[in-house]
Amino acid sequence: MIELAQPSRGSTVRNSKGSIMADKQFVVNFTFEDRKEGSTGRPIRVAASGLGVALARATREFLSSLDRKQRFDANKSGLTAVITRVEETVEEPKSAKAVAGSSSESA
Repeated sequence: MIELAQPSRGSTVRNSKGSIMADKQFVVNFTFEDRKEGSTGRPIRVAASGLGVALARATREFLSSLDRKQRFDANKSGLTAVITRVEETVEEPKSAKAVAGSSSESA
């Protein structure tokens, strides 16, 4: 029997070959024309396996945060989405020599 894993948001998943795949981080900036405030919107950060999934999750989250009139305005004027992938940078830890060398230089 084959079991299909239902991953939660931001989790890791195994692909068909058995290797582990981590979700990618995306920031989706939504804007729309509000009747009172003019152009308004906000960024939403999501973890997803791909661009389409990130857009769907962020859109669902964004639209559920709006009230009835704001949702109407977003549907009427159009919702603009700008998606960027967030690259995770890992800082290398400083070695003991570099830390010791920097403390003797400041003395």
